Amino acid sequence: METYVKAIILFVLILAAIFPLSSFAYEENIYNKITRFAVHFEVPPREMIALIRCETQNTFDTYIQSNARQPYGRERSFGLAQLHLPAHPEITYAQAVDSDYALIWIGQHWDKRHREWRTCMKNLKKYL
Repeated sequence: METYVKAIILFVLILAAIFPLSSFAYEENIYNKITRFAVHFEVPPREMIALIRCETQNTFDTYIQSNARQPYGRERSFGLAQLHLPAHPEITYAQAVDSDYALIWIGQHWDKRHREWRTCMKNLKKYL
């Protein structure tokens, strides 16, 4: 019996070395993340989810690029917030595709002018 217990302990230790606990860490799903940021910024979660659903063409892809065409080619808008890099030179591509950055940006700009001119905000009811 002692040998059996030692073998199990050794097996568990080997597994722990091969598969560290961090590899099994919980990854927050996108809906929970959006809801968490929405609540923090006092934005209706359902509306923020609808906005992102529209902006990402229902994919919630953090790396998505707009399909819109501009005179210079494909529009340079990226991520959950579809941040238009030429209009925001202070924002990098890495920031635009970072979900935390995009959700903070949306939360901070929800009640400002951006809410009025964003195409998806004008059609939000369609995505609720």
